Amino acid sequence: MSVNILFNVLALTLVRNVGSVTTSLAIACMIPFSVWAFTLPLPLLQPAALGANFLVGTGVLMAGLLLYNSAAVGLVVSRLTGRLKQA
Repeated sequence: MSVNILFNVLALTLVRNVGSVTTSLAIACMIPFSVWAFTLPLPLLQPAALGANFLVGTGVLMAGLLLYNSAAVGLVVSRLTGRLKQA
């Protein structure tokens, strides 16, 4: 329950600071991680096995998010490389 509360507080903070579109994209990126968490040996749960469909679906999801945000990703990369060249 505390993880759920922490997740909601972080999502609300993200909405306040960067906007709803970025927050929804960040939460979409977290979907594969939450599915992967169920493969761990958790108390009272049997570890789930992930198949090839999970890997393909994760790849499609992440590729779509990167393509959707390619301009923003390019801007961040150019800022980072500019800072690295100055240092």
